[in-house]
Amino acid sequence: MLSRRDFLAATAAALTVRPALAATPLAATPSSPLLLAAETGLLERSAGCDVVAQIDRAAELGFRAFSDPSWTSRTLDEQHRILQGIRRQDMTPGPMVGPSGLLQDSRRWATCDGIDCAIRVPLGPAALHCKTHTQLAKLWAMAADTADASRRTLLVEPWDDARLGTAAFLRSAEIVRQVDHPRLRLSVDAHQLWRAGILLSDFGHRHCDIIGHVELPAMTSAFRTDAVVGLRALWRSGFRGVIGLRQGLAGHIATAEVQLAALRQRLEHDVTGEHTLTMDSL
Repeated sequence: MLSRRDFLAATAAALTVRPALAATPLAATPSSPLLLAAETGLLERSAGCDVVAQIDRAAELGFRAFSDPSWTSRTLDEQHRILQGIRRQDMTPGPMVGPSGLLQDSRRWATCDGIDCAIRVPLGPAALHCKTHTQLAKLWAMAADTADASRRTLLVEPWDDARLGTAAFLRSAEIVRQVDHPRLRLSVDAHQLWRAGILLSDFGHRHCDIIGHVELPAMTSAFRTDAVVGLRALWRSGFRGVIGLRQGLAGHIATAEVQLAALRQRLEHDVTGEHTLTMDSL
């Protein structure tokens, strides 16, 4: 079993091979405006339960990033194996979900050592409602400073259980914009937005400069149109974050391949200027 010291040395060596990962953990290349990331579980039906096998399958399907939401709960050996699989396919580590209380207790970041990528921080109604606007702004600014010291980006991800409605998303965007820190960005669950009555196209157009990650669950027919229109709006607005694909609402589609085919069919007809937004350019 790897010690923490050996793990950090191995992962540092891996990242040294690709220094661009450390310099711009969220950046997409100019020729590919949107960075599409597969999440653990998305390809489980076709690749099996092994995460590295899912990484290999994601690379075959054209994904350029892979995100493991369960990263912080894995052993060092598992983390190293996953990171090596991502590196072997010349992919970028996508945003990972940090432990609860991450903003309040930066000491828990120890589980995130050795990999320079963004950390998603889920914030529910209680976390957003128990403090004033000023208190939240101060807390998020301090957390962003701590993240900056470790060369990471925090992605504040609001979610709602019908108590706050649109306020959860609008308030989070307002605070992130007020703090105005290069290491603090929004993570948006497109389906949560849709359920709250907010169009991804409108929200993305207004806040594309502070959004670092958009998560798309499985595409139900009712949700698909807004999601695709939202992606187009983000692309036109110059979005440079990560688009994460996860296998949520699993009963609605058979496999991720079907989901990708549906996205390709909807996007390949959208031509803006000299560029065509297709799955090949995501």
